[in-house]
Amino acid sequence: MASNNVTCIAERSACVLRATRLGSDCTPLTGSTDGALTTAIATINLSPDVEEGTRYEPKDACGRILYSASDPDIVKRYNITIDLHMVDFELYELLTDGSLLMGKPATDWENKVVGVSAPGATTTQGYGVGLEIWTKTATNSGVCGPADTNPPYIRHVLPRVLLRPADRTFEGAPATNSFAGTAEANLAWHEGPWGDWVPLEPMPADSPWVRFYDTTVPTVDCGFVTPGSGSGS
Repeated sequence: MASNNVTCIAERSACVLRATRLGSDCTPLTGSTDGALTTAIATINLSPDVEEGTRYEPKDACGRILYSASDPDIVKRYNITIDLHMVDFELYELLTDGSLLMGKPATDWENKVVGVSAPGATTTQGYGVGLEIWTKTATNSGVCGPADTNPPYIRHVLPRVLLRPADRTFEGAPATNSFAGTAEANLAWHEGPWGDWVPLEPMPADSPWVRFYDTTVPTVDCGFVTPGSGSGS
């Protein structure tokens, strides 16, 4: 049977990160404070959390292995770390369970967001976020060509991510704001709330990570963005 694959292509350069707040049943929310995007990605790392399969190697009374067999390893979830270059307090509130800090009356920033608090030991926990990451593609023939055979982007979807603030270094160098947590499956993601899902099938019920070709990246604004408000691809 001939391949029905669009193409085989290389991948580079993380361009956009989009976050969507999840509700109590892990459904993506669509309120005015439930989405945010950024291009200020330093690094995003995923590493599998693996349950090793059982190994069977029984020995006879003389110490010789009678046979060797094993069950497959299982990827339960992914550990994720995110480093961002820019300060966007509304995005940080969305990614963690922190609270926004508002400017006092009679200051330059009255009733505007001036900061965010890190969650503490008694902070009420949220339900996580869905994350999407757009990366560029690359071919040996260059970036030009029709999208049906030379798609310009690959979108990675992590349908439920639980994050916390991570290590921070204060030094004489460009600062990064770091987050760490886990990415897991989310049946309630379905096609997401942005109206730009590409595959025929919705998000698989048991998958913590899918990726697929895309033709554009979303429009990026600082601060909260309403999911489905035109900031899709």
